[in-house]
Amino acid sequence: MIQSNMEDIMGKKSKALSSEEKEMAPLYTDTTCNRDAVIATWEGMYNLLEEENPKVMEVIATTGSHSSSKASITELSCSFLHQIAARPKILPYTDMVKWILDSVDIRNRQFKTQDQGLIGSFAAQDLKLMYHLPKPQATYNKKFMEKFAKENQDLAETTKDWSRRDEPLKKDKHGMYSIGSLTSPYCFAAAMLCRLFGMPDINKFSSEWLPLLDATTNVTIVDWAKILFDNLVTAIVNYWSKRTISQRIYPPFYLSTYVMDAICYVSKFPVMGWKWTTQDPLPIHIYHKELWDSKFAPHFYQICHGIMLPLYKMLYDKDAPRCSPEVEVDIIPVVRWFKKELFTYVRVFGSSASPHVLPLCVPDKLMAREIAYQTGGEGGFTKHLKDKKKAIWPQFPVACGAFSLFDVGHAFTEVKNITCLQLFKFSGSLPRFMMVSFIRKGNLSTILTFLNFN
Repeated sequence: MIQSNMEDIMGKKSKALSSEEKEMAPLYTDTTCNRDAVIATWEGMYNLLEEENPKVMEVIATTGSHSSSKASITELSCSFLHQIAARPKILPYTDMVKWILDSVDIRNRQFKTQDQGLIGSFAAQDLKLMYHLPKPQATYNKKFMEKFAKENQDLAETTKDWSRRDEPLKKDKHGMYSIGSLTSPYCFAAAMLCRLFGMPDINKFSSEWLPLLDATTNVTIVDWAKILFDNLVTAIVNYWSKRTISQRIYPPFYLSTYVMDAICYVSKFPVMGWKWTTQDPLPIHIYHKELWDSKFAPHFYQICHGIMLPLYKMLYDKDAPRCSPEVEVDIIPVVRWFKKELFTYVRVFGSSASPHVLPLCVPDKLMAREIAYQTGGEGGFTKHLKDKKKAIWPQFPVACGAFSLFDVGHAFTEVKNITCLQLFKFSGSLPRFMMVSFIRKGNLSTILTFLNFN
């Protein structure tokens, strides 16, 4: 899925996966939500808890004082954990997160450019404003954990009613519990903590979070902002220590939504028409709803031109390239570039498929999927060659920057991930009405003017 140097990260047995199981590598993404927590999307979890009309409540119960039969969704919502940890996942084209992580200075919990220009902040006081978090009633620290341990010396007895099964929770040799074994509302709380701590998915939660699980269902507002900014710093430093640009090793990063929230808190993208302020009654992730994974497709051109281009300009003080340097090298044997003034398109050698009209700056993942479309989609030739038992072209795996198409089956599965965007298709020269529509859809004329004057 990724370059060969990534075997240690993705696992050397990845080639044994069936084509149906393969997908683009989640390099810069968010903690995966699944049905272990009953609800399969972060957006659904956020809506469920927000509908309880959370409010600040006085903490009367002591830690570990009630069983799951008394704990409710309403009490969990009043911990306000969902305001920061159940925010919806953002779009899959996160090259901009890579740009930010590869270039910024994060001293003082701020994102600064190389010339010390401020473009984002995740300082605790700013996170509280961004997510409208009330004043914390408890701080997650050594004292907090010792208090829980003292009041709950028989841990099995304390947590037995948290389980869906008629037996106490059991941790594995790594001190992790299965979220699938938790009953409501503990399963929701554990899933959100996985997000807050930057875990890859919500399958397991740490035994160190048991005091937090108990606090959230006792309507306790913990200092969630402090937890997030500590974890975000740790994740970024860990990313820096493991990446090797020369060998194309990019460690996975699971806090992308928070990076973009921090950027949108400080930096303005006028083309998008966003007007969020700290006085807005909704948390900041509602401000850039167009970036949500469930909503980005109709706004794709606008996002690429109204966010990616200005962001690159802010970070590097120059116009964004049409693609990453790695992609430009990788695709030489496979496709031919056509770099037009207002858009980009490519043609895979030998394919008769009508190429899509791509944005001025083409994300790595989008390029890989366009190659998949032109080889395995309508008008593609790979399936025909495979059916005729002839040599497949192009030769797989096809590297594409940070992503790769493993084999023919993988390419076929990626076709739907680009056709769902309903991009314009290029055939000969674009008719004038299509070009006008394309420019309007991406606000491109306004964007180019904005970039020229900033």
